[in-house]
Amino acid sequence: WTRSAVDLGTLMLVPVQVPQIWKNHVAFQNGLASEVRKLSWESPVLGAVSNLMMSTYFVELREFSAVRCQVVGAVTRFVLIVQSWHAGAAPSAVFGLCVAAVCAG
Repeated sequence: WTRSAVDLGTLMLVPVQVPQIWKNHVAFQNGLASEVRKLSWESPVLGAVSNLMMSTYFVELREFSAVRCQVVGAVTRFVLIVQSWHAGAAPSAVFGLCVAAVCAG
């Protein structure tokens, strides 16, 4: 029962990030990168790092449903980081560290 609840939790968390990802995409398509630049880039960075740290914890516990949930969160937040960097908001050094962390994570 717990594993099923965690698996369903993954489906519930995706809609939290996807609307912002889509809104940023539409802003880029309309030439409004300045709208994306107004958004905080720090929150997705901290969220992605938190997701990666939690995933390592759940790997040790062999809770792979929870790992999957954390990885989905890290990937969706990484997309937001990429969009922030593309808009010129996130510094390149931070972006590079995030790329390395997500790829290694």
